[in-house]
Amino acid sequence: MLEDSGSISGICAEIKPPEYDLDSKIPEPDLKSLEKDCFEALKHENNTHSICLVCDSIIRKSEEKSFKMKELPIKKMEQVLKPEKLPIAIYKCYDLSYLNAKFENMLLSVKGYHSQSKTFTICVNCYTSLKGSSKHPPKFSIANGTWFFLI
Repeated sequence: MLEDSGSISGICAEIKPPEYDLDSKIPEPDLKSLEKDCFEALKHENNTHSICLVCDSIIRKSEEKSFKMKELPIKKMEQVLKPEKLPIAIYKCYDLSYLNAKFENMLLSVKGYHSQSKTFTICVNCYTSLKGSSKHPPKFSIANGTWFFLI
């Protein structure tokens, strides 16, 4: 039990704040390694998550649709997933043209392609948007400005 010293300042004077070295720098995180570790952890977690080809978001297996190349809505994708006048680095980060020439200048997540099964994963929201009549990209798509890339 504390004795009444008559003032709060007497108690506070005994508590010293921690000392910080304000000249030391906070180390920069290794973002590439961190991204790889997170993706690997999700990949091995009973394979319950995937990455959307269109929005590059992590999605649950229950919220995805898988497609072979011939099943993709390519015509609509060509119309809405090819934004113009972006920095070259963005196109390079989201380039799948090595799989199909029609993917040239489309912003697609490399992680949305599964090489073993030769399938593409698209989340329900992006698929619904691509199947609709809108002439705009899906709301959270890479082509609509949701870019996640490392320089």
